[in-house]
Amino acid sequence: MENQSDDEIENDILEIQKMLYPKKIIIVSHYNSKLNGEYIISRNNLINLLNNICQKYNIPFINPTDVLDKFTQEQIMTGDLRHYTDLGLNEFSHYINNFLKNIIFKEKIIN
Repeated sequence: MENQSDDEIENDILEIQKMLYPKKIIIVSHYNSKLNGEYIISRNNLINLLNNICQKYNIPFINPTDVLDKFTQEQIMTGDLRHYTDLGLNEFSHYINNFLKNIIFKEKIIN
């Protein structure tokens, strides 16, 4: 693992976007888990940074915390906070599939 500055992360995202052009990118963050009732600082900071970068450059951003907000953390995350439960995985996968279908549908209408 390598710690990166905010600028390095931003530059990496822009470099990936440039490498994949004209294909579009979507940034998907981590679920913003809480440990002992408090957000994990490094994860929370990264999620906020990604959100800000995506807003700045008009890049689609998906925050699983927002997508899965109708469930408790215990319902959708395993105890180690690193993986989704079956419910969390199914719900998030369903959201992603619909998100992508909507993007494809909108592109077909525009083109």
